[in-house]
Amino acid sequence: MPNQSPFIFQPWLFVLWCMAGWIGKQQQEVIDYLVTENAILREKVGGKRILLDDDQRRRLAVKGKVLGRKRLRQIKTLFTPDTLLRWHRRLVAEKHTYPGSGKSGRPKISVDTEALIVRLANENSTWGCDRIQGELRKLSVIVSDTTVQNVLKSNGIEPQPTRKDGTSWSEFLAAHLDCLGAIDFTTVDVWTPKGLRTIYLLFAMQIGTRKVQCLGSTEHPDEAWMLEAVDRVTADDGIFGGENHPTIVLMDRDTKFSKAFRAKLENKEVKPHVLPPRSPNLNAHMERFIGTYKRELARQMIFFGKSMLDKATAIFLEHYHDERPHQGLDNERIMKFEHPPPDKGEIVVDKRLGGLLKSYSRAA
Repeated sequence: MPNQSPFIFQPWLFVLWCMAGWIGKQQQEVIDYLVTENAILREKVGGKRILLDDDQRRRLAVKGKVLGRKRLRQIKTLFTPDTLLRWHRRLVAEKHTYPGSGKSGRPKISVDTEALIVRLANENSTWGCDRIQGELRKLSVIVSDTTVQNVLKSNGIEPQPTRKDGTSWSEFLAAHLDCLGAIDFTTVDVWTPKGLRTIYLLFAMQIGTRKVQCLGSTEHPDEAWMLEAVDRVTADDGIFGGENHPTIVLMDRDTKFSKAFRAKLENKEVKPHVLPPRSPNLNAHMERFIGTYKRELARQMIFFGKSMLDKATAIFLEHYHDERPHQGLDNERIMKFEHPPPDKGEIVVDKRLGGLLKSYSRAA
């Protein structure tokens, strides 16, 4: 029997996933509405001055600094960019103004402690002042909840109930990456004795690790060929096989992902999930890989025959896993090595495919 996966398929996960594109559109509509609302309020207020307290000025100044002068002018804020930036400069000046030694009262907290409070608040949107205070105590940093509240105010961070509601989309996806896989086709035109032919290549990916497997190439990806591809990807050495394999695989509506293909995946304890039409952003990791494959290999070579394409693809995948750094993995390689690379020695270049793929390292 295949190993039971620790992950449980939950339909609501993909309802939210499929709403990603819709949410982006809704957010833009909300922004457009607020811009119009601000413009109408400016017309109503006219030349009258709006009085704000120090805390309100501080919050607007922090948000306005992030946007910058150009974007502030575009959204027609109630206050001019110069006003917001002046408030920001005042906020910076107050931050670096220290009371004289003759004044009494509780001593100021250190810059490091203030930075730590801000970091905990920014990285944990559901934490209030008491929760942050408790976490600081675990780190042997003793402050009061009032001090935490004052630090958040001075840095323009809103109270927890209004700071952010719930988990961000990126946090949600990051929590579920290990149970997700993806599968998709790409095509490459090759020269054969019969002329130019289109070859289909089928790739599968473990989204959490970014490992990719080429399941084969063919001119005619019929159902029999597709069912053989399932056997390859779910074998013990396949990326959808073995322990802790992905339990859900994302795929588009391509008719080659037939009912029989999906049923065989389910028999292997891999749940296929067909994405909505015209939604490549919902399979973004696979789309990015295919873009990398085409940009760094397929568009840089002329292939004479399917065997040449298969060999070049295998070499590219070795480079992709062992040598190429990946932005989504903090510029680390997919296959990490036990010993760190030397920090001294001559820098040498390793070339594959005649130098089309290069990797640099230090000679031992």
